[in-house]
Amino acid sequence: FLDEVEALSLQSQVKLLRFLQDQTYYVVGSSHQIKANVWVIAASNEDLSRKAAERSFREDLFYRLAGITLTIPPLRERLTDIPVLARYFLEMYEARHGKQGCRFSAAAIQALCAYAWPGNVRELENVVQEILVLSDCVTIEVEHLPERQQSGFQARTRASFQSSKAAVIANFERSYISELLRVHRGNVTQCASAAQKERRAFGRLIRKYQLEKQSDNQQACSCPEVG
Repeated sequence: FLDEVEALSLQSQVKLLRFLQDQTYYVVGSSHQIKANVWVIAASNEDLSRKAAERSFREDLFYRLAGITLTIPPLRERLTDIPVLARYFLEMYEARHGKQGCRFSAAAIQALCAYAWPGNVRELENVVQEILVLSDCVTIEVEHLPERQQSGFQARTRASFQSSKAAVIANFERSYISELLRVHRGNVTQCASAAQKERRAFGRLIRKYQLEKQSDNQQACSCPEVG
């Protein structure tokens, strides 16, 4: 398994290409050729086809390695994998550090899922190990996570609170203004006075919520005098 194969120097790329072509190699300091029968798996965080086009990676080596190509999405695009991997690493490091019974709270799992994970699975593994080493708690909460994992979750929580608050205020304003318009039969001046708001500001609220109003001027009906 060759990880970060794009980091190979051009000289090393030539040696790897030669090995892939004839499947032979020499032990350092020996003139005896050894035949190998192995599968070679290479991984890269870079677009090797682009690097080959840019001449920073050998094109012939790229085609040798690209016999079977698997594209693995970044961890942030595999949200369902995050809880599974987090619990797996937790159990692994529990056994390594002589701990047991630890678990993530639902909020902590949500915080882990809200993080972008630029370092992918390795970063998640390091975070779990850090939490387990530095914390003695049985239940891992959001406040036990490193700051970088807390910040995104807290920002999302604040946004949710603010949007919920705005919705409640909007519902109250709509209901309050509708009732004033009903009581005062659509007379905006009287409604504004009752609400202790300027008439123009009250009018903007009516337009904002698309409420119906009547004219301030009451129409007078004149009836002919009888007899």
